[in-house]
Amino acid sequence: MSFSTAPRSRKKSAVVKRALPQPWWRSHTGRRCRATLCCWALSALAAEANATETTPLPEPASSGGTIELRALGGGSSVAWTQSGGAGVDQQAAVIGLGARGGLSFRRTRLRLGLIASVECFSPVGHAEVRFAEPDDWLRGGSYTVWSPAGLFFELSPFKGAGLFFGLSGSLGYIPSIETATRLAGAMFLAGYAFEVGYDTNHAAPHVFGAFLRYSAWSGIESPLFTDFPDELRSGALTVGARWSFSP
Repeated sequence: MSFSTAPRSRKKSAVVKRALPQPWWRSHTGRRCRATLCCWALSALAAEANATETTPLPEPASSGGTIELRALGGGSSVAWTQSGGAGVDQQAAVIGLGARGGLSFRRTRLRLGLIASVECFSPVGHAEVRFAEPDDWLRGGSYTVWSPAGLFFELSPFKGAGLFFGLSGSLGYIPSIETATRLAGAMFLAGYAFEVGYDTNHAAPHVFGAFLRYSAWSGIESPLFTDFPDELRSGALTVGARWSFSP
């Protein structure tokens, strides 16, 4: 006599299914937690939308005045030349201070304005004589370049904190000095500089930064002082720090 086992198998499968652990998210507790999380998310989105509508974000000013103080130091190569061709080539240590003032256009991240600086050059190492023995003016010790007037342009490609590039041009002079052999006239110079550096947040009231700078000066002794003026050419690589603020 044969007996059917189908009803018994279905009962056994139902018992096994109830005995096996079910996923948590399909349980009654999981469904309640999912519903609670959805309610919280909808409430947060509604609060954010309400805050955006009632409190508009402030827009940055399109432009503003800035003042900058800076200090730098590094090395320089200097070439002095007399009218007859004699001269010296030497190395010098350079330190300098500067101040800049101008406008900052935040939408275009461009700065431009006026610059003034003073740089002190102190010869180091051995001087290489060219063609003939020069006088004391060319073989002299330290000298100072005063630059009361110049223009600068600066671009920050990235918004907020980051990289900046600068270009400047300046006029300067070296005061006349009296050496052991003669009275040397003042030298009038023109110079330029390229800079690359990094600033902290430009939107802050006080901005600190560091930069690498290459600068060059070229000039001649006053033709009103002598018929045979001396010439000067120099190039310097320096590192510096700066502090910018809005008055």
